Amino acid sequence: MISPSMFAEFVVPALRRQCRWLDHSLFRLDGPNCICHIDHLLAIAELDAVQWAPSVSQPGAGNSKWFNLYEQILSAGEAKRTFDTFGSKGIYLSLNVTSEVEADDITSLVESMR
Repeated sequence: MISPSMFAEFVVPALRRQCRWLDHSLFRLDGPNCICHIDHLLAIAELDAVQWAPSVSQPGAGNSKWFNLYEQILSAGEAKRTFDTFGSKGIYLSLNVTSEVEADDITSLVESMR
């Protein structure tokens, strides 16, 4: 893993340049060990979207364990910018829920992004 300070120094400038060059940009945040970089990623205005992929040994993406992460990303405007840029057509969410309450929470989250 790379430390957050090294990520800021070595990755962020290159990622910012790449995002400026691309029509649409997405960064895949791959596993809990990468969460420490979220603040730096959300500070890149040119980044259109963040994709969260928990590792195989972790609860699935629809698990409430990750809701704080989603709230952080949503509050930074990433999801809204994604839907504003691409619309909701063609966006696919695959979630596993264990209760009706969890399903309602996820539905509310998705509806708030429209």
